Amino acid sequence: MLGRQRRRQVGDGTTIHRSTPTAVATLGTTVAEFAPGGDHTCARRTDGSLWCWGSNVFGALGDGTTTARWIPIAVTALGTTVARVATASNYSCVRRTDGSLWCWGLNNYGRLGDGTTMTRLSPTAITAMGTLAATVALGGHQTCATGTDGSLWCWGMNSYGQLGDGTTISRATPTRVTAMGTTVAAVAVGVLHSCARRTDGSMWCWGDNYYGQLGDRTSINRLVPTRVTALGTTVTEIALGGSHSCARRSDGSVWCWGDNSYGALGAPVGASVWQPTALDTCGDGVCGFGEAQSGGCPGDCATTCGDCVCDGVLEDAASCPADCVAGNTCTAGTCGNGKCDATENCQLCATDCGTCYPF
Repeated sequence: MLGRQRRRQVGDGTTIHRSTPTAVATLGTTVAEFAPGGDHTCARRTDGSLWCWGSNVFGALGDGTTTARWIPIAVTALGTTVARVATASNYSCVRRTDGSLWCWGLNNYGRLGDGTTMTRLSPTAITAMGTLAATVALGGHQTCATGTDGSLWCWGMNSYGQLGDGTTISRATPTRVTAMGTTVAAVAVGVLHSCARRTDGSMWCWGDNYYGQLGDRTSINRLVPTRVTALGTTVTEIALGGSHSCARRSDGSVWCWGDNSYGALGAPVGASVWQPTALDTCGDGVCGFGEAQSGGCPGDCATTCGDCVCDGVLEDAASCPADCVAGNTCTAGTCGNGKCDATENCQLCATDCGTCYPF
C-alpha cells in the first residue's frame, strides 16, 4: 500500500508517508480483497478472516476498542465467515458467507442500519436484511446494499434524497428503493449521491446533483433513481467519487462526469461536466488532454507541423498555421477520415478531433 500515514492506515507499523507501494507484511500473500476507508483500511484474507488497521476513534476497526492500530489486527468476532468487505470514513461493513450483513463504527444518521444512532465498537448484525445481502457500498453518511433477488436497499442520511425512496427523511434501517424493482446488478455510493447498474446495462443515479454528478444534464437533486440516458444499456461497471461519477461501457471505454475542480474527470481542471464524457483512449490516434499532460501515450501525441493534421492540444493556429489554419498549405478535410484537419475541430467533428471539454 501507499499514501499518507496520518492515521497509520498503510499498515506497515510506522507513521511514515509512503509514495511507493509498501508491503503489509502481516498479511503475507493471503489477501483476497481490501477496502481502504478515509483513515482506516480492512482486508479479507483467503481463509475468510477480516483484518483492519488505522484510525479507531469510533470503533471502525471492529476489535471492541477505540485504540488505533499500526498493523493489521483480526476482527475475531467474524471468525472466518467474511465474503465481502466495504469501508468508508469511520465505519465498516461486511457480508458474511451466510448472506447476513454486519456493520460497525460511527453511526450518525443511522448509517450502520441497526435501527439506532449508537456507535458500535464491534460487528453488529443488520437484521432487517436477513440473509439477503449480495453486495454492500458505503458512502459519506449513507449505505446501500443489493439483495440476492436483485433488490436495492439504502439507509442513513437522506438530506439530498440519496436513499432514493422519494423523501429526504434519514433512515436508521435498510429501506427498499422500490423504483429499482428487482433489476439491480450493482450499486455505488458517493458522499451525497448514489448510483446503480441494472441487469439490462442501464445506469441510474439519485441524490445531490450540484455538480451534475447524476449525469442527467441538470443540477436538480433527484429523490428517486433517474436514468443516465447518455449511456444507453452499455454499462458494465460503475464507480463514484465524492461528487463525480464514472462508468465503464461494454466496449471498454470509461466515461465520467460531475465535479472537475481537481481534474478527477481526466479533463482540464475547471467547471463541472454535466453529462457522461469519454476519457482519453490511448491508441485511438487522438491526443487527448490527459495524454498530452501525462506523456503516457506517445503514439497518439506525436506531432509534426506540416503533416496537415492539427493535433488538438499540441498544435494550434499560432504554433502551426500550416496544419491548423484553413486555407494555408493544407486542403480541407473530410469528417470521418481519422485526421483532425485544419478545417475541423472537436465541435465540428468529434470523430476525428476527440471530445470537447468545457473549461
